[in-house]
Amino acid sequence: MNMRRKDREITDKKEIEAIIEKARSINLALNTDSYPYIIPLSYGWSWEDSLCFYFHCAKEGRKIDLIAKNNKAGFELDTNHELVTGETDCDWGYKYASIIGSACVNEVFGEEKMKGLRCLMAHYGKTSNHVFLPQVVEATRVFKIDVMSMSAKSKK
Repeated sequence: MNMRRKDREITDKKEIEAIIEKARSINLALNTDSYPYIIPLSYGWSWEDSLCFYFHCAKEGRKIDLIAKNNKAGFELDTNHELVTGETDCDWGYKYASIIGSACVNEVFGEEKMKGLRCLMAHYGKTSNHVFLPQVVEATRVFKIDVMSMSAKSKK
């Protein structure tokens, strides 16, 4: 993705990972017939060969219906929010770090589903000794957001 403010661009993988790790939710933009539908989601993530995010949900709902019609999506994460004040109105601003991008969203099954659930737990602090009840796993759908392109930036 092209970025207008090159002075704010982040390209270092470790810095991008720090934003992903610190953010608490991912905003997923899905396509409808008329207007985008944006939903904040809890997420897990993995960056092996490429970056992906995982989210879980119930067996049915609007986002599932939209993904089934068109699995192309946009996403956004942000963190490091801090209001900056000053003597004049023009001195005011806002510090942040963010990532935006385009992705394809697909449901995952089997071991990939379990990996997604483990990634979700790890993102929020539980990195081992996972116990997923079979009946809950069966009632849960897990989707993978495969990042196709992205850009990261910050204002410090």
